[in-house]
Amino acid sequence: MFNLSKKIATDEISKMLDISESDSNGGTITKEWIIEMLHQLPIHVDSPDSMNKQSLMQAIMSELGLEWDQSCLSTGSTLTSIAFERISSWVFENIETPRLTLELKDEVIQSIKTLYDELPQNFSVTQEWFFEESFFDKFGLNWTWLKSLEPIWRVLNPTNFDINWNGDGEQIKGDVCIDLGFNMEQSQLDLIAQINSHLSVAFNHVIAYNEFVDVDEISVSKAMEQWNELWDVSEDEREIIEPIIAKTDNWTIGTFANKATKNELDTDPIYQREFVWSNPACQMLINSILMGIPLPSVILHETVTDGRQKYQIIDGKQRITSLLRFIGSLPKARTFMKSKIPILKSSEGKELLAGANTEYLIDVILSNKDPVNTSEKTLPRFRKWHRNKKFGLISDEDKLAKKQILPFPLRKNEFQDVPALEVLNGLYYHEMRNIEIDILGSKVRVSEIFEESSTAYKIPVIIYDKDTKPGQIRRVFNRYNTQGTKLNATEVNNAAYQDLPAMRLTLAMSRIKPERGEELIPGYNENIKNQSKIVEDFFTACNLSSKRFEWAKLMSVILGLLYTEVPKKSNGKFSYLSTAKLIKTFFENQTDESTITMSNCNDLANVIGSATSSLHSELLFDLFLDNPDFSSKSGNDKWGQPAAIAVMVGAILCHSSGKNIAEIVEEDDLIYEKMDAFLQTQKAMGQTQSDVQWNYYANVVTTFCSIFDINKDNFSDKYNLYGGYNLLQYFHELIQ
Repeated sequence: MFNLSKKIATDEISKMLDISESDSNGGTITKEWIIEMLHQLPIHVDSPDSMNKQSLMQAIMSELGLEWDQSCLSTGSTLTSIAFERISSWVFENIETPRLTLELKDEVIQSIKTLYDELPQNFSVTQEWFFEESFFDKFGLNWTWLKSLEPIWRVLNPTNFDINWNGDGEQIKGDVCIDLGFNMEQSQLDLIAQINSHLSVAFNHVIAYNEFVDVDEISVSKAMEQWNELWDVSEDEREIIEPIIAKTDNWTIGTFANKATKNELDTDPIYQREFVWSNPACQMLINSILMGIPLPSVILHETVTDGRQKYQIIDGKQRITSLLRFIGSLPKARTFMKSKIPILKSSEGKELLAGANTEYLIDVILSNKDPVNTSEKTLPRFRKWHRNKKFGLISDEDKLAKKQILPFPLRKNEFQDVPALEVLNGLYYHEMRNIEIDILGSKVRVSEIFEESSTAYKIPVIIYDKDTKPGQIRRVFNRYNTQGTKLNATEVNNAAYQDLPAMRLTLAMSRIKPERGEELIPGYNENIKNQSKIVEDFFTACNLSSKRFEWAKLMSVILGLLYTEVPKKSNGKFSYLSTAKLIKTFFENQTDESTITMSNCNDLANVIGSATSSLHSELLFDLFLDNPDFSSKSGNDKWGQPAAIAVMVGAILCHSSGKNIAEIVEEDDLIYEKMDAFLQTQKAMGQTQSDVQWNYYANVVTTFCSIFDINKDNFSDKYNLYGGYNLLQYFHELIQ
């Protein structure tokens, strides 16, 4: 507590000691208040009533062991804020903190007891556990109470299960902090509060996990995937959020439409999944708006491109895309229609259309705005146009456009239970624009709801400033998404780290919207496109799911392992990062070190592509097929992610050293036999987040590389890709 005003410092003391606030006048503190403060402190001063204020304060500070010097008095012998700051700090450390710590005791005990009662199904417990109250006898004085975490340790998402629970409290505290990723140097109060918060998160995840198992009756391995996913999106909740540079506003639907039309709103950021809402989902959204139901906030990130203010949709893409589709203002729809105009102009009514402005025709067809004059009223309306067999939506591409980008009507029975709105059933937007409806107690035209108007329906927006850091966006985004429909961790990462070359290469090599590769990497060329196709073919052959950016997650883990050095702790223990933490650490390191740059993306893509091509070569891939227990826990042709990650990392390290493993296996029978023997003995690993996972990676990668005579001592970063980091050296130390 530094640089506080005298009033603030004394008010803090009053609050902590539960006494009346200082009755100050122009910064003067009364003697009566000082005496009242003294009576609440665990010290004794003789005859305080007979002392002046200065002598009394000096005596109090002396009894507390605090320094009294000239800074405590002004030139007029008036007590300064410094004197009260020192007392305030002492009270906080010696009275307030112990009091708050004891208040936390009951919360911690209840949290632990609750987890004892709600252990997740199928989590192995080696013995009967019971809660020992005695562990908490000296709560706040030592850390013995942490022993009560042993029975529930598996559900707290540790990186290591090898804890010496028989050690003293300080030793257990150190292990717990290391394995949960907590800062052991923080204050006792903050650490206890963090542990308690972590227990609460674990309880929520246990409940979600058990419900998932009960309702869906799924396999244990699938349930564990869900469990790990829950922890992935909770990872950032462990960290204190920095002040966020953001503002809130309310935009009309017309504002979104106008900005989209002017290319000031990016409705389709390349790092986000495609529009996936079905027409029924879109219709339900329009139903909600017409019923006057508020929508959740849309999250935007402000950017400046070529001196122009623009916005990217971080969260809310599906909603805003649906709205713009409905009113005929989606940029993709306009681009699509532009390609259809020549067909229309060569069809029936071509004389009428020959001289018409293209943008005007798009407005008429998509939004069916009234033509300017009577002669143009014969212009085909949207509903008639899309059904016309001569020039309508005939091809597969056209039909997909109808489902994803072109306007849609409401269902014919949309408001069958709402008489006031039945008139809108089955209509397109252009057909209902001028209809008056009752919304929020007022008569309004439908166009007032969906177009620019001071009384229009408004959607709350959260706008992150252009200077907002990726980590800030990610942490707040995670927290925001715990309140509604969750994005997975990879989708959040894509948004938060979109500007990093490392993320752009990750998306490019994962085949995220390859047709827009130039937006990801300036100069995106056929080489990177071809290398990413090699990765796609391998992932497809391994039956690895591509849903919700799973390939991007795999590539993030692969790059994370290749580039992220995890230091040992002071006690010599390794910090086994969770998958989410590894990925996050990798990308955040890239913001500072930028090991992966736009200039070396091509070289890295070449190494990844050549390594993956080797793995997918006929002879080597046949070896994988002949040994399904290596790649799959179930022994089938669907690879587990850990196996795919491990062999790709191993192959990339070999190719980085200049060794083409496919050619070597083809030419050397001994190497072929070694590889076959290795695959026979190494069994697949299921989904986990612990030291087991790291040891699996270390063993597979080092053994794989050793078959091709690559080890920690002779590994060569031939293309200078890794900034001097030697993953094989780290893995060697890890498995010793």
